[in-house]
Amino acid sequence: MLAVERTKDDVFYIKTNEGKFEISFPGELNLHWKYIYEKDNKEKEDTHEFSITKENYFIYSLIDKLYTNLNATDNINLIKDGMIEYHSDGEIYEYSSCLFIKKEKDDTYKIIFRKGQKIIPEDSTNYDVKFSNNYNNNENNEFIEMYDELKSYNPAYHQVHIEEYLYNQKVKRSKKAN
Repeated sequence: MLAVERTKDDVFYIKTNEGKFEISFPGELNLHWKYIYEKDNKEKEDTHEFSITKENYFIYSLIDKLYTNLNATDNINLIKDGMIEYHSDGEIYEYSSCLFIKKEKDDTYKIIFRKGQKIIPEDSTNYDVKFSNNYNNNENNEFIEMYDELKSYNPAYHQVHIEEYLYNQKVKRSKKAN
């Protein structure tokens, strides 16, 4: 499952089989990517991973473009072994929440959230990765451009892309074979 919910305030919830995460620009000049953990889950893991497939090609293509553009920056602090590693702005680097984007061999993208290690224990469930619009760097701009493109998505009028159709046919065939 790969679905997108959009609120009237342009908050996007990306839902996968692994749960959901939020992409939002709440108005304080910061873009947020945030893992939404299950409230009944008492054991909050340090990392949480989502798979982004061609099941929803619009979302997949945005992640693909973001990954490709960020890899083209040659920023050694951002790219580690072909994986994007973005630490939340405005936090101490070693303790910050972190977002990883990794491309798998089967063209699946893994979005991984690492929980920030807060100095104040009662705020230790933060999976919020902040991209500050105040910093003028290409990496933040790429994430903000991706969000701007995401705003053109209308779930009510989602047109199936040929890549999406082919992926879903492949999944159906593999289910029948098993």
